[in-house]
Amino acid sequence: MDTYARKLYLSDFLREPVIRSAIQALQLPSGSLGLDGGCGIGSHTLLLAEAVAPTGHVTGLDSSTEFLAYAQEIANKSSLSEGISF
Repeated sequence: MDTYARKLYLSDFLREPVIRSAIQALQLPSGSLGLDGGCGIGSHTLLLAEAVAPTGHVTGLDSSTEFLAYAQEIANKSSLSEGISF
């Protein structure tokens, strides 16, 4: 894994509580459609998908194809993979 992507992955654990709170404040209805622009390795995309599950869908976009490939790997390991595309 790219060093920068690894640093993003490790630092996401520090930011997750704040991002999760922000997403909860949005009060997204189940079934919503979302876009995560500049999604990086997809950590926040997964949190958004969790918020709109089970019938919602989130699309993650990033200019780095390496990050998108890594994000897809992470998503494929989760139970939310059907509600996410990159």
